[in-house]
Amino acid sequence: LRQHPLTLAEEHAMIDTLTRGRLITGFVRGIGAEYHVFGVDPTTSHERFHEAHDLIIRAWTETGPFEFSGKHYKHRYVNTWPRPYQQPHPPVWIPSQGSQETIDFASHPDRRYTYLQTFSPAAAVKKYLDLYRVRSQEYGYTAADSQLGWAVPVYVGETDESAMAEARVHFENFRNYFARMPLEMLLPPGYTSRASMKRVAAAKTSMFGDLAIEPAMEMGMMVCGSAATVRDRLIDYHAEMGFGNLIALLQFGTLPAELTDANMDRFASGVMPALQAIGERAVEQRKIAWKAGRATECRMSRDRVNEICRAFPGAEVSDPWGGGHDAWKVGGKMFACIGAVTPGVSVKTDSTETAEMMIEFGAGRKAPYFHRSWINIPSDLPEDELRHRLAESYRIVRSGLTKKAQASLDLFD
Repeated sequence: LRQHPLTLAEEHAMIDTLTRGRLITGFVRGIGAEYHVFGVDPTTSHERFHEAHDLIIRAWTETGPFEFSGKHYKHRYVNTWPRPYQQPHPPVWIPSQGSQETIDFASHPDRRYTYLQTFSPAAAVKKYLDLYRVRSQEYGYTAADSQLGWAVPVYVGETDESAMAEARVHFENFRNYFARMPLEMLLPPGYTSRASMKRVAAAKTSMFGDLAIEPAMEMGMMVCGSAATVRDRLIDYHAEMGFGNLIALLQFGTLPAELTDANMDRFASGVMPALQAIGERAVEQRKIAWKAGRATECRMSRDRVNEICRAFPGAEVSDPWGGGHDAWKVGGKMFACIGAVTPGVSVKTDSTETAEMMIEFGAGRKAPYFHRSWINIPSDLPEDELRHRLAESYRIVRSGLTKKAQASLDLFD
């Protein structure tokens, strides 16, 4: 709606490059009012969104010019620059009001995007996060908490009473003036399916009309109080919902700069450490599951890894230690190894620091018996990321060969 998909693709790739991979991209379909403002038929929102998504992802991941011919976007020549820093592309989050179509799209195994529930009562947030989990099970995998998020206004005061007094007028301005709109402007006819319309309207009936801060807090549409109160409330919500990502909206409505700064400081010192500890425990639980060999989903079969590696120029496989290992080498140097017992596949990263960072964030674990620049990849990686990790390891090892050895190999892009 706001701009052309290719403009967005290039701008986000530039931001990702300038920040050296710190970008998380949000793909937002928009609400009915925005379609009315831009003069776009809201009944086409899904097909426009999906087509724009496909164009952006292809622009990020396909090298060289290609042609794109869709219903809403047609291009004889697509060749964006720069390329994203993160490969195959920056993480994609999908904010939503809770339509089934969006949940189906975000949770699809080809994407597994983080689903972010916004501006909703806590009961509705739990309902839609659970729907995402159910849909992922129907797709054949178990959704991780890291695929689920919640965005909620938060205000931390010195005490519960002062927090309420300071936040009240600014939250109510935001809710009752700036964000308030009739249902037909939020979800116009044809914007979503009739089933989703009924479900969203039923779950959010209490949202329509004026809303004071007290009932908003009771419904979980606002978290407000002292640091201890906010911390305990968010921990309780996490236990109920199981979200892996929290977007704390620390500025809302007319909240002035000085109160926003104080809110951020109190949240950072009095609330965030406890939430980070929850995340660290979740990572530790994943590590324990790895050690026990209990990966719940095994999408990365030995045959699939071997098929990918076999396509790399000059790649050869052997079992150097016996016992059923598949060790892949190029120019006599190993770039991937599937263990006889240990789940997953071990690959090389560009540095010890990169490996440690990936292990810290739960993207892999230490690769037994390998240098610290190697990691063992989890077995539930999406296929495109698995292919990327294997190809990146191959590139790193290949680039370390002698010039003569590299020249003897076919080109690899």
